[in-house]
Amino acid sequence: MARMFGFIGNRADLGPRIIAAHAELLRAHRSAGQAWGWGIGFNQSGEMLLRRRPLDDREVIDLSVEARGIRTDLLLSHVRTPRVGSLSTENTQPFRYRGWLFAHAGTVVGFDRIRPKLLDLVPEFLRQNIMGDTDSEVLFYSFLALLHGAGHLAAAEVRAEGLRAALRETTELVDRLSHEAGLAAHTGNLLLADAECLLAVHREGTMATRVLEGRRALERIAAEDAPNAGRAQNLDNTRFCLVASEPDVLPADWTALPLGSITTLTRTHEPQVEPL
Repeated sequence: MARMFGFIGNRADLGPRIIAAHAELLRAHRSAGQAWGWGIGFNQSGEMLLRRRPLDDREVIDLSVEARGIRTDLLLSHVRTPRVGSLSTENTQPFRYRGWLFAHAGTVVGFDRIRPKLLDLVPEFLRQNIMGDTDSEVLFYSFLALLHGAGHLAAAEVRAEGLRAALRETTELVDRLSHEAGLAAHTGNLLLADAECLLAVHREGTMATRVLEGRRALERIAAEDAPNAGRAQNLDNTRFCLVASEPDVLPADWTALPLGSITTLTRTHEPQVEPL
């Protein structure tokens, strides 16, 4: 499966320190004969931006280096070995539409057989934005179509329950179409972010979260930014929620998420874990 990592917090100036402190989770080792690429999506000054490299021939990809210096309070990263679709910029995750970022790890079995039915449900104004040929991008636009159907796509802000509902409908739709085609159910993992929350759908492998809150949890991380050590102050109300999918080793201070769950991460509350 692909490797994914993300966080949401309330101090963009500490984003680079959060990235550096979790370098191990942002580092991936290539298996022999694999081709792979990577992408990083992040919120900066209210805009979702991307850094993507569709083909990388290095044996080790360290996204903490690629993301060095990014001042952000929200980030998604993705390392991909293609199973559906070529290694191209159009196929490189995360995907972005307006203020949403989306990343997917896994493969929709027999995707070619259900792709036309999924695309039929996506309005033309959304469908025309699909530039690649992956199952992941079609999943994203299926989600956006369902969000549009619920009247939320044009809203200035969508509440987390609206996003959860559209993600649930997306997984149910793919499962139903797969079942009707006699295919195995999709069991991959998803990350979705807008400016206010980060959601994780966990259906395969390992996925875990971590919360860093207050001076005790963050002082060492902040103080390591030696040229700007003053940033270590005012940490009492600082908070970051993190999520990682398919880590090589799950650190002891992370909490594993149950299979078949959807988790909501925000800047203000503990992770909200619900059955999918």
